[in-house]
Amino acid sequence: MAQSPPLLEIRHLTTVFPTRRGVVRAVSGLDLSLARGELLGLVGESGCGKSVSMLSILRLVSHPGRIVAGEVLLEGQDLLKLPMHAMRQIRGRQISMIFQDPMTTLNPAFRVGDQIAESLRIHGMLNGSGPSLWPFGKARAEAERKRVVGLLDEVGIAVPWEARKRYPHEFSGGMQQRALIAIAVSCKPKILLADEPTTALDVTIQAQIMDLLRRLNQEYGTSVVLVTHNLALAATFCQNIAVMYAGRLVEKGPTDAVIEDPKHPYTRGLLECIPKIGATREPLQPIPGNVPDLAELPPGCAFHPRCGHAQEACQEGEVPLVTLPDGRQVRCLLYV
Repeated sequence: MAQSPPLLEIRHLTTVFPTRRGVVRAVSGLDLSLARGELLGLVGESGCGKSVSMLSILRLVSHPGRIVAGEVLLEGQDLLKLPMHAMRQIRGRQISMIFQDPMTTLNPAFRVGDQIAESLRIHGMLNGSGPSLWPFGKARAEAERKRVVGLLDEVGIAVPWEARKRYPHEFSGGMQQRALIAIAVSCKPKILLADEPTTALDVTIQAQIMDLLRRLNQEYGTSVVLVTHNLALAATFCQNIAVMYAGRLVEKGPTDAVIEDPKHPYTRGLLECIPKIGATREPLQPIPGNVPDLAELPPGCAFHPRCGHAQEACQEGEVPLVTLPDGRQVRCLLYV
């Protein structure tokens, strides 16, 4: 039986930021695919290029950053070649993003309900097709109100008909994150990019947010990319895990396989940093050294200065991404 093509496929994506010290390669030759309905975790240390990768998919990289190479294929269509007016129809309708900090993402000058309704109007989710051109009449206002209240109720905000009238500063951190999720799923997108959706939230709210994302995936078949530096969180939520280091994909595979038998030394290092309940009182093993400067990456494998398995060949030339017999991918000379 032929395997269905991926919903989203990223090929050799490279995003750079020119600086006075040189060109920072935030994303360097990234190859990644996302299947329909898949829950994918994108993990790695802060500064490894996870968030920039997500922004590159939607072509939202801030100036002076720019995408210099690669393809981002949504159902075979290269998003990097579309005109900007076409990209505006993709954002929110086909691919939505939950940004990392809800307080700086939500507009403090507008009520939460109005910000949710704006997305519905832009993508014509009230009148069936195209951007909404209805006059601001009674019928449209009532349709908007019902849809907004329904979305707020769906993401678990209490008394939604009152909550829609509030401003972002009147919401707690968890409620702000739920409001962002309501905006992101308002048009029932095919893909949801969740960039650290539980940052600065307590454990109870974190669990509620993750349960909400899982329910959206099950009810709508929405594919979710969870961007996080918390490998334990990705392990409990995701079907597959992709590990990034210094702007590159270094390992990808089914969650259980990656957690139980990590192939890349960096993935092993991340797992050894996680405290284990019931384990003997032994000190955690941190990864030695520091994250490399993306403007002055070492030659060869970027991880070799911190790797206990490094060989002389690791410092020479680019290390290819190898597909193992079980389908897992790893970027390491140990498997070449």
